[in-house]
Amino acid sequence: MAVNYSDIYRAFGEENPQVLYDVMRPQQGSQSFLDYWKRSYGDVSGNYLAGQTRIGLAGGQPDWSFSNYLGAYPWLQRWFEQSPSQRGEHPSLFRPNMRWNV
Repeated sequence: MAVNYSDIYRAFGEENPQVLYDVMRPQQGSQSFLDYWKRSYGDVSGNYLAGQTRIGLAGGQPDWSFSNYLGAYPWLQRWFEQSPSQRGEHPSLFRPNMRWNV
Protein backbone atom coordinates (compact mmCIF):
# COMPACT_ATOMS: atom_id res chain seq x y z
CA MET A 1 0.00 0.00 0.00
CA ALA A 2 1.49 3.31 -1.12
CA VAL A 3 1.58 6.28 1.21
CA ASN A 4 0.00 9.43 -0.19
CA TYR A 5 2.42 12.11 0.98
CA SER A 6 0.28 14.86 -0.51
CA ASP A 7 -2.50 14.10 1.99
CA ILE A 8 -0.03 13.99 4.87
CA TYR A 9 1.46 17.39 4.04
CA ARG A 10 -1.96 18.91 3.34
CA ALA A 11 -3.14 17.84 6.79
CA PHE A 12 0.08 19.17 8.32
CA GLY A 13 -0.46 22.51 6.56
CA GLU A 14 -4.03 22.80 7.79
CA GLU A 15 -2.84 22.18 11.35
CA ASN A 16 0.01 24.70 10.95
CA PRO A 17 -1.42 27.67 9.03
CA GLN A 18 1.79 29.74 9.20
CA VAL A 19 3.64 27.02 7.28
CA LEU A 20 0.83 26.74 4.75
CA TYR A 21 0.84 30.53 4.30
CA ASP A 22 4.60 30.56 3.73
CA VAL A 23 4.28 27.88 1.07
CA MET A 24 1.38 29.55 -0.77
CA ARG A 25 2.38 33.23 -0.65
CA PRO A 26 3.82 34.72 -3.85
CA GLN A 27 7.48 33.95 -4.46
CA GLN A 28 8.17 36.49 -7.20
CA GLY A 29 7.89 40.25 -7.39
CA SER A 30 9.67 43.31 -6.12
CA GLN A 31 11.41 43.14 -2.77
CA SER A 32 8.83 45.47 -1.21
CA PHE A 33 6.04 43.19 -2.51
CA LEU A 34 7.65 40.10 -0.99
CA ASP A 35 8.35 41.90 2.30
CA TYR A 36 4.74 43.08 2.48
CA TRP A 37 3.45 39.50 2.23
CA LYS A 38 5.93 38.24 4.79
CA ARG A 39 4.48 40.78 7.26
CA SER A 40 0.80 40.28 6.39
CA TYR A 41 0.16 36.77 7.77
CA GLY A 42 -1.82 38.16 10.72
CA ASP A 43 -4.19 40.08 8.46
CA VAL A 44 -4.73 37.18 6.06
CA SER A 45 -5.30 34.58 8.75
CA GLY A 46 -7.47 37.01 10.73
CA ASN A 47 -9.71 37.61 7.70
CA TYR A 48 -10.01 33.86 7.20
CA LEU A 49 -10.97 33.22 10.83
CA ALA A 50 -13.41 36.16 10.84
CA GLY A 51 -15.10 34.83 7.70
CA GLN A 52 -15.41 31.33 9.15
CA THR A 53 -16.80 32.74 12.38
CA ARG A 54 -19.35 34.85 10.49
CA ILE A 55 -20.60 31.75 8.68
CA GLY A 56 -20.85 29.83 11.97
CA LEU A 57 -22.68 32.66 13.77
CA ALA A 58 -25.16 32.88 10.91
CA GLY A 59 -26.00 29.21 11.49
CA GLY A 60 -23.97 27.82 8.59
CA GLN A 61 -21.27 25.20 8.57
CA PRO A 62 -17.81 26.71 8.02
CA ASP A 63 -16.40 24.56 5.25
CA TRP A 64 -13.49 26.40 3.70
CA SER A 65 -10.04 25.08 4.52
CA PHE A 66 -7.22 27.58 4.93
CA SER A 67 -5.51 26.20 1.81
CA ASN A 68 -8.66 26.82 -0.27
CA TYR A 69 -8.90 30.32 1.18
CA LEU A 70 -5.28 31.10 0.28
CA GLY A 71 -5.75 29.65 -3.19
CA ALA A 72 -8.62 32.07 -3.85
CA TYR A 73 -7.05 35.03 -2.02
CA PRO A 74 -6.84 38.15 -4.26
CA TRP A 75 -3.10 38.74 -3.72
CA LEU A 76 -2.54 41.48 -6.28
CA GLN A 77 -5.80 43.29 -5.57
CA ARG A 78 -4.90 43.57 -1.88
CA TRP A 79 -1.41 44.74 -2.80
CA PHE A 80 -2.66 47.54 -5.04
CA GLU A 81 -5.24 48.68 -2.47
CA GLN A 82 -2.39 49.71 -0.18
CA SER A 83 -0.77 53.13 -0.29
CA PRO A 84 2.85 53.17 -1.51
CA SER A 85 4.13 53.64 2.04
CA GLN A 86 2.06 50.69 3.29
CA ARG A 87 3.56 48.55 0.53
CA GLY A 88 7.03 49.50 1.73
CA GLU A 89 7.79 51.76 -1.19
CA HIS A 90 9.58 55.01 -0.51
CA PRO A 91 9.87 56.87 -3.82
CA SER A 92 11.21 60.00 -2.13
CA LEU A 93 14.42 58.12 -1.29
CA PHE A 94 15.23 57.95 -5.00
CA ARG A 95 13.69 61.24 -6.08
CA PRO A 96 14.45 63.98 -3.58
CA ASN A 97 12.23 67.02 -3.54
CA MET A 98 13.22 69.54 -6.16
CA ARG A 99 13.80 73.09 -5.02
CA TRP A 100 13.84 76.04 -7.31
CA ASN A 101 16.04 78.93 -6.27
CA VAL A 102 14.59 81.75 -8.30
